[in-house]
Amino acid sequence: MNLALADPFAIAQDYPETTTGHLFNGHACALRFNRKGDFLAAGRIDGVVVIFDVETQSVATKLKGHIRQIQSLSWSHCGRYLLTSAQDWKCIIWDLKDDTMLRMVKFEAAVYMAELHPANQIIRTTQLPNLTADPDTITIEVEHKLQDMVNKVSWNHVAFSSTGEYVTASTYNNHDIYIWERNVGSLVRILEPTKEEHGVVEWHPHRPMIVACGLESGKIDIWSIIPQQRWSALAPDFVEVEENVEYVEHEDEFDIHPQEEIQKRRLDLEDDVVDVLTSKALQDTNGEEIFRMPVNYGLQDSEGEEEFVTVGRGEMRRKSPTEAREYLLNSEVVGSTDENQKRTVKKTKKR
Repeated sequence: MNLALADPFAIAQDYPETTTGHLFNGHACALRFNRKGDFLAAGRIDGVVVIFDVETQSVATKLKGHIRQIQSLSWSHCGRYLLTSAQDWKCIIWDLKDDTMLRMVKFEAAVYMAELHPANQIIRTTQLPNLTADPDTITIEVEHKLQDMVNKVSWNHVAFSSTGEYVTASTYNNHDIYIWERNVGSLVRILEPTKEEHGVVEWHPHRPMIVACGLESGKIDIWSIIPQQRWSALAPDFVEVEENVEYVEHEDEFDIHPQEEIQKRRLDLEDDVVDVLTSKALQDTNGEEIFRMPVNYGLQDSEGEEEFVTVGRGEMRRKSPTEAREYLLNSEVVGSTDENQKRTVKKTKKR
């Protein structure tokens, strides 16, 4: 979208209005934008992490290291590292420069939440109140209670906007997504529903955009705004017409200029020295270097690779979303359910 042509009042809007598209690459169950908002990480129930390019809505890369459902995703402040936790008892820190595992820690139980420090600094310790005291002595002030007084629906997931001014929630056993204004607690929008119930919702850090993953199909739906382009912003004398109008040309508008004059103008433009060899590291407003994710040219078609399995000549079946994949992690081979059953049958026949 060209910001020079967009309506400034539409850009200033803080919350989305309508469905603008969807992303699909396996059954997504966890979502997280990076700090800049140009990449969206989606964790699937088969343990694969897919990173989408928000601008092109295409797959940037895929990270394969878990064998069970992804529970949480956390980006580093610079956007180069990604922390993932899953139900396979593992937490993995990925280096997105080359899509490799930087660190992997295995726990004694499933990991449901893992977070990186937002500023890449040491974690400071604070003294917490004694929670073993009498609960009646602990007072917590309630700012607002957000609920649907008519339908009395329950909520699946709640998220704040980047500014903290709005709260959004997905509904249980319903297709609607609610948006409230936090300061006054009033309902400002109910996003137009899709065909399925949604689980995790995530707000874009800089745009009026919300993404949510469906519980049944794992498809990622996108809500945003569609600003109307104002071509009059290109020139003050530009006029937008609603019907065909006969154009009256100016007297010298289509005059043919001498070739010598055209060549002179072209040579004058070539006198400007343009440096195309010096490469400098990009930096953001805080003076930190900006990480650019490299293009993965070896990425295969994920839908054909992940969704269907060949079972015979000309026969294919849809792969179960919970079917484990075969990985080689720390000399540990984990095979799929079908492969384990085949090995068991072969051993029984040999006996």
